[in-house]
Amino acid sequence: MVLNAYQPQYSKAAGEIITWIFKKSYHRRVYIMNTKLLKYISFGLVMVISIVLLLSIVMQNSYNENNENSGNNGNSYNSIDLSFIDENIGWAVQSNGYASDIVKTIDGGENWLNISSYKGNIIKIFFIDTLDGWAITQSNTSKAVSYAFLKTEDGGKTFKVKYKKTFKSISLVQMKHQTTDLIFFDKNSGYVMLSGKLLKTTDGGQKWSTITPNIPDFFVTEMCFINVDFGWVGGSVSINKNVNGDAYNAHIYCTTDGGNKWLEQFRVSSINGYQKTHDYQINGISFIDNKYG
Repeated sequence: MVLNAYQPQYSKAAGEIITWIFKKSYHRRVYIMNTKLLKYISFGLVMVISIVLLLSIVMQNSYNENNENSGNNGNSYNSIDLSFIDENIGWAVQSNGYASDIVKTIDGGENWLNISSYKGNIIKIFFIDTLDGWAITQSNTSKAVSYAFLKTEDGGKTFKVKYKKTFKSISLVQMKHQTTDLIFFDKNSGYVMLSGKLLKTTDGGQKWSTITPNIPDFFVTEMCFINVDFGWVGGSVSINKNVNGDAYNAHIYCTTDGGNKWLEQFRVSSINGYQKTHDYQINGISFIDNKYG
């Protein structure tokens, strides 16, 4: 007699139940895995969007802070001038040709604060202390250049027009080479260079007198004063106007009495015989005392 080993017998219903449980378990595992994957993806997207938004906010705040500190109201500036009274305190003016912003630093230029805005093209500023300063505005037409002298007594918060000057019949060559400079030694005495002329004031800018060296066709392009009396001017004298357009010789003059008298110290009138067609001019003058410069 052969005995068969015991083999469990499952009913059809029981097999279907086991199959159903297995499928449910599999789909649940897949569902759980897919849910976790979606959570990871969602978390990653949230992080990326948060970082982008944070960087955008930081960049916008930095841009606004820079504009606020510099006085930039969205304008593009085409001229900037500086004036410092010591190693820490100074002012800067930024102009777009129509409006100007004045900013100030008290830490040597590390930070700048907006002081005021002025409706006009300020091209030069100069301060002698924390309150008293001057500024020059310029406006051009095809036939003339006009200037206004401004005075502040509150550190640049407000400016008042003290004097106006217009120069007519300036040639295109002179317009090209004209430069502007401004210097004061106290609340009353100062010099300014405008459209090829040198002017002096002894009343704080209320009135200005022309003290340009009395040389025919002399056009001032640079100046340097070490005190109220001692200084130099550099410029050009027009020659041979009918030969290939205007040409200029370069000159430097010195004064020791505040511009009443001038002595010629330097001249460039000919290099290799090209004096008739070449344009020579003084591009800069700087002295530390009455001998060295």
